[in-house]
Amino acid sequence: MKCKLGLILTLAILLLFCFVPLTGQPQDSLLNEISPPGNYITGSEANVGENQTFTEDQKLVATYYFYWYMDSKHRQNVSRYPSSLKEIESDDLERHLKQLKDMSKVGIDIVLPVYWGNTSCRKNWSTKGLRKFVQAYRNLECKGYDLPKIGMFHDIASMEAEKYLQGLEGKPDLTTKKGKEFFYLSIRDFYSLVPSRMRARINGKAIVWIYQSSFVKDYNQETFKFVNNKFQEQFGGKSPYIVRENSWSVETENVYDWGAALKGPTFSDIYSVGPGFNVTIPPIKTDAVTKREGGRFYKDSWKKILALSSKTDNRIVAIETWNEYHEETEVAETAEYGRKYLKITEEYIDKYKSGYVPENYPGKDLINADSVVIEFGQEKMKENGIGYVECADGKNKVVRKAEDFCLTPKKFDDKHKYMYFKISPLFKKIRGTSQYELKIEYYDSVKSKLQVQYDSQDFPGPYNGAYKPKDTINPLGTLNWREITMTLDNVNFKGRQNCGADFRIYAINAELCIKSIALEPK
Repeated sequence: MKCKLGLILTLAILLLFCFVPLTGQPQDSLLNEISPPGNYITGSEANVGENQTFTEDQKLVATYYFYWYMDSKHRQNVSRYPSSLKEIESDDLERHLKQLKDMSKVGIDIVLPVYWGNTSCRKNWSTKGLRKFVQAYRNLECKGYDLPKIGMFHDIASMEAEKYLQGLEGKPDLTTKKGKEFFYLSIRDFYSLVPSRMRARINGKAIVWIYQSSFVKDYNQETFKFVNNKFQEQFGGKSPYIVRENSWSVETENVYDWGAALKGPTFSDIYSVGPGFNVTIPPIKTDAVTKREGGRFYKDSWKKILALSSKTDNRIVAIETWNEYHEETEVAETAEYGRKYLKITEEYIDKYKSGYVPENYPGKDLINADSVVIEFGQEKMKENGIGYVECADGKNKVVRKAEDFCLTPKKFDDKHKYMYFKISPLFKKIRGTSQYELKIEYYDSVKSKLQVQYDSQDFPGPYNGAYKPKDTINPLGTLNWREITMTLDNVNFKGRQNCGADFRIYAINAELCIKSIALEPK
């Protein structure tokens, strides 16, 4: 009876709110022009459940939740389905109820529904779907389910799609007044739809989880200061707990890396894990595929997280994703896999929260290694902690040179050629240092000029420090193998270069041929 009375009261307040304009804001404000879709902003409701908060010393598991399949465009070209096609198309409560029950069962603490805003056609699925999700949550809440709390997944891709709101062409500029308001708009609208008691909080702050920065033209720390101030004004006096993707070069409460489902677990302050990857939506379909290997890829990723968590202060793991069928990264029940990945997820969440440490896992030797190396001194490269990454502007091949093998650019007529490399997170995360010694062995021809560019902490700087250059190494022309050693200072190594690389070698002349690279902390 209490739940029904609460629902009636909520609806009454909502109807009243829809006819009352916002006050206290300039008339030219975007926040004034577009009213929030919900009423959970100001008043006594703003702080209800504020004490129901996670703390930073708790072990938590979050996951991304997608409900855009009710939109016909998002249903196109989906190759993975829940237990039935009807379920993915359905706009009733059953879809949300089922997923929330499963999240509760496996131990998810924080659910992050994707949100694309309340403007244009987005309200047809984004706002409408979130309302349905909250309704389903309320139904289960009344029945006593122990449910995950709701945080916002701010999908920045939606901002470029709604760029007309800025009156500008191209990507939105978040350093402008309208750009800041545009950025905050979706945050305000999302939490206007989520009752305070349902919100995922850390240290009393509601979570705003932000996707990659590549969809905006520009931003700065003032962008986030504006968000903090506006949120405090409208949501009970506390700023949000902002979790930024690693591509944002600003300071926020926490940081994560997107892409764990494709490239394996990632280890920013928040660790991320995923079961595999395969994009199925034209025209963005790519050749990038990570096979699930019958669940082994997902299990091995979790094992690395368990091992590193026992040696670091990690407290949050993000599962990428709960049900993104377009990219086949889901762990939710599907017609193809049944509940297999739900069972794996439940098992490893239990292990994570209990502090379990696996005896064996891929890359175990790298945790205690003194250095990492990649060698091309044979026909097949040998990667031990340093991996070679082939990118669009970095295509290379292993060739025979001076009775040995080495890596050289494929094309000899391009002015700029690069060799990209990434370092195993099992090595770099444990070291926790910002200074490394890099050794490169290469064939010293008269034209073998090179420069190392690495992911640094030099914010701001060119590309926010992701490509900090070292001094150019000029050839001596000895026609022999030559080893050089350099110190990399103020290192970041967060994989912010192309293709997730940590450093690259700029082959200023295409005759460059690398035999081996070694890296060790100083």
